[in-house]
Amino acid sequence: MRIGLSTPIGSKAPLKAVLDYASNLKVSWLEIKLDKIGIIDKLNDSRAVRKLRSILESYDFTYSVHAPYIDVNLASLNPYLGKASEKAVEKSLILSYKINSRVVTVHPGRLPKDYPKEALPKAIENSVERLRHLNSVGEDLGICLSIENDHKTANRLIAGYPDQIREIIAKVGCKFTLDVGHANTLVDPINFVELLGSDIVIVHLHDNLGESDDHLGIGEGNIDFKRVIGSLLNHRYHGPLILEIYRQQEIEPSINRIREILKSWRNDDIITRKI
Repeated sequence: MRIGLSTPIGSKAPLKAVLDYASNLKVSWLEIKLDKIGIIDKLNDSRAVRKLRSILESYDFTYSVHAPYIDVNLASLNPYLGKASEKAVEKSLILSYKINSRVVTVHPGRLPKDYPKEALPKAIENSVERLRHLNSVGEDLGICLSIENDHKTANRLIAGYPDQIREIIAKVGCKFTLDVGHANTLVDPINFVELLGSDIVIVHLHDNLGESDDHLGIGEGNIDFKRVIGSLLNHRYHGPLILEIYRQQEIEPSINRIREILKSWRNDDIITRKI
């Protein structure tokens, strides 16, 4: 397994500073979040995209892309907003292709709590239909579309639980980004691994106490990461472990904790690179 970081969307630091920081921490994977100010507004600027690619290629990282999720809802019952969300993700797939990333993580969306629960099937139908189109675009570009599980919220979830994710994957043909912190707010994260292990291509790591999506450092909540990583290894997962931690001071200690866990699981049957 390879350890990686996601780019912080709220940081004022330029991308190059983030890349330097990740390089100093000796991680080997970087997830580019397109909600970051300074990136999302350049998606239509071919010159800016070429510059972005040049910067990324000057570092020795493997890259993946996280499509925009702020103000984006593929399940929207409003056809205009739903179409705009679909277009935003489609542009993310094209950008991913241009910067040599081959995986794009997408949020399937939610049904806002203001709607009656009877509207949930339509929201699911909308999300699946839009994801099918996006998956087709991804296949044409050689990009893997991967849906991420949601966390506890007042809104109605369409992709929060393992069976919901499995149903969407079956209908869309996409892959799965397991967010361990999100999972912990709803069920035992192991449930996702047991049911969907063969579909997992990306794993997001951050901690919480099971009540809210806090994005704490590893060991600051109640998630048993050794158990989770052991389950992933048992299901032959050798993809990236991407840390999504909000407080910068918790990132390096978290990386060290994950490295220690990986070393504790290492044996002749486990292949790890650049950990």
